[in-house]
Amino acid sequence: MITVLLPTYNSEEYIFEAIQSILSQTFRDYELLIVDDGSIDNTQNIVRSYTDARIKYIWKEHSGLVDSLNYGLRIAKYEWIARMDADDISHPKRLEKQIEVLNKKPYIDWISNWHSTFSERPSNTIKLPENSSEIRNGLILSNSVCFPSSVFRKQVVINAGGFKGSIFEDYKLLLKIKDNCNFYNIQEVLYFQRKREKSLSRNNFEKTKKIIYDFQQPYYEDLQNQFNLKSILEVQYYKGWREYAYGNKNKARKYWSKLGFSIVFYPKALIGWVFSFMPDKYFFYFRKMGINLVLFYSPFVSSDVKSTFQNIKKGNGKSI
Repeated sequence: MITVLLPTYNSEEYIFEAIQSILSQTFRDYELLIVDDGSIDNTQNIVRSYTDARIKYIWKEHSGLVDSLNYGLRIAKYEWIARMDADDISHPKRLEKQIEVLNKKPYIDWISNWHSTFSERPSNTIKLPENSSEIRNGLILSNSVCFPSSVFRKQVVINAGGFKGSIFEDYKLLLKIKDNCNFYNIQEVLYFQRKREKSLSRNNFEKTKKIIYDFQQPYYEDLQNQFNLKSILEVQYYKGWREYAYGNKNKARKYWSKLGFSIVFYPKALIGWVFSFMPDKYFFYFRKMGINLVLFYSPFVSSDVKSTFQNIKKGNGKSI
């Protein structure tokens, strides 16, 4: 048994599809805990229209996503928590495949999977690293699990003090627990993440990047030992990417220049080094794509994933 934790706030436009994607799971043994963070739209009426006994709906005063997540953890019935966002869609076999891996690998504490982003249809695949050591190294730069499609042990998060802050609560938590948590990513697309509009101004966007840069800082003071890196070259590689994504492009180029001829063994760094010479207005565009996309993005979606998505939409009475 698991608890599917779905926080929501004013999600009337999309929450029907999110709920349907959970109720359509081939794995059936769960509670669907919907924590409504004070919605003032039609969200409550949509959720209450369901009569499925597995749905537990809680409305509370508006206090933000992090508070909703921590509240959900406190009242969740089961030890295993499966996350779900109110505007996304889960593959019908998502929970089945995640539970299957957890049964085969009982030492795993946190599992997620590849995912596709979509508006009208899936447009790309985010291919995340598979094994725990690779996922930990991915955390040097960005979130290397699909957080809204994660299943994790509730106690791991509680022992870490729960979710903190108002933004990037997932990445902050993962950095905190990285040394005491076994991760795994299923190498299949099991989640469809709706594309969010990024309307931040350049100034606000850069401030957001600086927030990430600052909370990463303690881990970068001794990067080699924090992440068990094998060489100084790896340190220069990651420090260059950090500056490229969140700091100063000229500093990024300096770090990568220290790789010398070895940069040919780090092709993504070589591409980043070339892009760092671009004029600021163009560089800003690539920077805004996000470090996660730079490292994990693939512009391809398999035909079976597209077909599954189409069937989900048709099953919901929605045409593409």
